[in-house]
Amino acid sequence: MEKTYKSSTKRIKIGTILDADVVQQLKERALREKKTISDVVQEAVISYNRIETTRADQRKEAARRLTTNPFNVSTEQIIADLEEDYYEQ
Repeated sequence: MEKTYKSSTKRIKIGTILDADVVQQLKERALREKKTISDVVQEAVISYNRIETTRADQRKEAARRLTTNPFNVSTEQIIADLEEDYYEQ
């Protein structure tokens, strides 16, 4: 299988328990993408961690714009911030 994640660090084996249907979906996706299950899981964890950082950065930027003096936020920015549900992503 094609390796999709190159790392110069040591890989560590972990154990976890997943629902049977999740494991089946994982196997099917890995097969479709010609990747190992380990690579798919690793990419998912990396993506998950990146999203959390992005959300935190978005919240900080929204708070900064709303608290700057003078009130330096365009109508479009206010609408976008109000419509964005950061906790449901």
